Amino acid sequence: MAPKKRGRGPGIKRRLAETQLIELLVTGTPVAAAAQRVGLAPRTAYRILAENAEFKQKLQRRKTEIYEGAGRAAIALGISAVVTLGTLKDDTMTPPSVRAQCARSLLEVGKAFWESFELDERLSEVERRLAERDA
Repeated sequence: MAPKKRGRGPGIKRRLAETQLIELLVTGTPVAAAAQRVGLAPRTAYRILAENAEFKQKLQRRKTEIYEGAGRAAIALGISAVVTLGTLKDDTMTPPSVRAQCARSLLEVGKAFWESFELDERLSEVERRLAERDA
């Protein structure tokens, strides 16, 4: 058996296992189960999570990618849903109770969107002021 090479970081099998571990963790698989699925001991996976800053950064980046993608999909579906509600609300063949519920839903969505937008604007202003203060 060839001697282990030191100082070169984890081998290709370990890096592959870590990449697979990230994918399982971001989808909600518990650490121990994810470790076993990729061929790592659970203790090793917990140690990687606790001590490996690069791994934690990769995990966080991947989570961010997934959440941003889900957010974009939700926005697209939300726009489609609003269009559908508007169409139903304006369709004279739609029963009046359904049209009224569509109108209420549109008002609720509009209010929630506005509150979210306003909060985001306020937070951006606070961050801008803090950055100016710290500069």
